[in-house]
Amino acid sequence: LPCHVKRWSMDDEQFLDLVDRLTDENFLAFVEQFAQENCAVFAGFETEHLHCFHTLHQQYQRLFESRAEAWFREKGLRPEVLAISADKPASLARDLADSLLAVSDYQAFVTMMRRRVSDSGDQVDDADAGVPSDAPDDPPTGSRLPAPSGGYRDDHR
Repeated sequence: LPCHVKRWSMDDEQFLDLVDRLTDENFLAFVEQFAQENCAVFAGFETEHLHCFHTLHQQYQRLFESRAEAWFREKGLRPEVLAISADKPASLARDLADSLLAVSDYQAFVTMMRRRVSDSGDQVDDADAGVPSDAPDDPPTGSRLPAPSGGYRDDHR
């Protein structure tokens, strides 16, 4: 195959290699640690969304994106090749693209983090969730979370 064709297509072996990179035990342990360290922020907010939820989702998403981007660089491939290959029905590429889309799905991320809090069986109090104990239930401005976390109520859903 000409060089330009190879750069715009991936075979199943390459997809499996990328899947291995994204499911490496050490990487998944790192992702698990990220989720565990940040899930307390979601406690007590079953229906509302704080701005920091979006920020955490973006950080979570970047964990996977940067890992995949590094793999593409190492292989001399362009990331767009995944999207092109995913157009093939019933393919490993499509399955991988669907999985990565789930990582990028904000609502799926929030649901996962809230489930993590509820599954822990521990009640997370406001102090553990980064919410000051004297914070009003519905502050007119500002944040229920400390300023460095970037949290504020997202009333514009």
